[in-house]
Amino acid sequence: RAMARPFRRLASSLAYAYSAAGPAPITPPPAPAPAPAQLTLAVLAAPLQPLPPPTDAVAGSLGIARVTAVGSQVAGLAPGDLVVPAVPGIGTWRTTPATVDAAHVVPLGAPPPAAKLASIDQLAAALSWGSATAHCLMRHVPEGATVVVSGAGDGSGLVEGIVALAKTKRVRTVALVSAALARQAQVVERIKLVGADVAVAEHNAAIPGISNVIGDHPVLAIDAEGGPSATQMARMLAKGGTMVTVA
Repeated sequence: RAMARPFRRLASSLAYAYSAAGPAPITPPPAPAPAPAQLTLAVLAAPLQPLPPPTDAVAGSLGIARVTAVGSQVAGLAPGDLVVPAVPGIGTWRTTPATVDAAHVVPLGAPPPAAKLASIDQLAAALSWGSATAHCLMRHVPEGATVVVSGAGDGSGLVEGIVALAKTKRVRTVALVSAALARQAQVVERIKLVGADVAVAEHNAAIPGISNVIGDHPVLAIDAEGGPSATQMARMLAKGGTMVTVA
């Protein structure tokens, strides 16, 4: 599972690099000037992932970065643009610059003002995983249905993607927040601001009368948390409903 604070901002110029099995050493890898078809990136935020990279690589496949330099053959991107990885293995667990192929990133368009960027960079850092998974899960949910999902607020971007897609289909969403995160009031409020119709702590899903809060029984339960919340979601499901576990 992701940690309660799944995003880390590092003050020193370091990176987590894998060279062999075992603990990941921290090294300051060099960042050569970009070749004609390459970019140099400054990583702004990256989520924790339990997936090891290939040997002799910097950890981290998800994140959001700002372009700081472009090669002579790169078109459509300029210093200051924001991008997310299009392929795994970019190496986002770093504060040193990264030099990558331009074809290996996806532009996010013109960067927002710095004040707004600070509030969205953590969600955008998980965009390439959370939103794609949310699309696959939500594409067959009928209009007007109810969906329940656990793992709200864990920083993966999955729940935010599900809620955003649900709004376009007029689907009602119930977001279960883990007990640890539910103690942080801002986490619950953030999920509501994203658009969740109901956001409750996972332990409250078992209390009598919760169905009055949730409304219609969900046709889809998305378990991104595991443990007791998965059991509670299974009990909420409508007859003939579907439950999906997302690792």
